[in-house]
Amino acid sequence: MGFCVAAVDIGPAKESCIKMGADAYFDGASPDTPAELRKLTPNEAGAKAVIVTAGSGRAYQNALDLVAVFGTLVCVGIPPPDQAMSLHPLTLIDRGINLLGTLVGTRTETLEALEFVRRGVVKPIVESVNFDQLDDLVNQFSKTSGKLVIQFPS
Repeated sequence: MGFCVAAVDIGPAKESCIKMGADAYFDGASPDTPAELRKLTPNEAGAKAVIVTAGSGRAYQNALDLVAVFGTLVCVGIPPPDQAMSLHPLTLIDRGINLLGTLVGTRTETLEALEFVRRGVVKPIVESVNFDQLDDLVNQFSKTSGKLVIQFPS
């Protein structure tokens, strides 16, 4: 699609983000991240779109600093109730920010997403484990990036 994709995450996620196709990675815990990310955009204006997949109120708050005037903030991740984002409507109005919420994709959007996978634009990370390894699987949940698929015996 021609966009530069920058991933913002915390912890040891850099390698996974780059492996999944991000052009750049920024540590979300760093106070320098918004300024550094803006340097990647024309005239340091900010991102045309920011997609928040983290379930963190702080991630949403930071996303507002990253989105450009007339940009779009896509809300996917669901923070806990005690992590509400503080937002005055004037912030959206003055900057012309489009706020878009999505719980699940439509059938058309799912087909479009699968087409990216088919063309190799998106490379999902999938690890398969046998059902008899289920006990060990619990320990892998916190160590994996991507999806785990459990294979049942035939």
